Amino acid sequence: MAIVSSLGYVMTQLISLSSVNSIMFWTDWGEVPKIERAGMNGDPSTRKVIVHENIFWPNGLAVDYDAQLVYWLDGRLNFVEVMDYDGRNRKTVIKEGVIYPFALTVFQNKLYWTDWKTW
Repeated sequence: MAIVSSLGYVMTQLISLSSVNSIMFWTDWGEVPKIERAGMNGDPSTRKVIVHENIFWPNGLAVDYDAQLVYWLDGRLNFVEVMDYDGRNRKTVIKEGVIYPFALTVFQNKLYWTDWKTW
């Protein structure tokens, strides 16, 4: 999906919201893949790139509202990672055995993901 807005042209794959904090996160598969965040009020000054290194196909994106963490996965580099809302404290959750991950979610302190290889 591509979005053209006051934020500019974005080749968005996913959007996830933290409505309590009025923040939206999205993945961009464009020429320069990245994960960004912005305020849900539409103010372009709140837009910030939070991941731009070691990223290729950011497929899945999930917000843990209680811990204020963002989980995401990369379908080409085959890993699941986590970071805080500002993109800091980035850590690999799992890399071994992850083959073309596609989507993920967080529920009751557990992380679930799907991939294109196990169906």
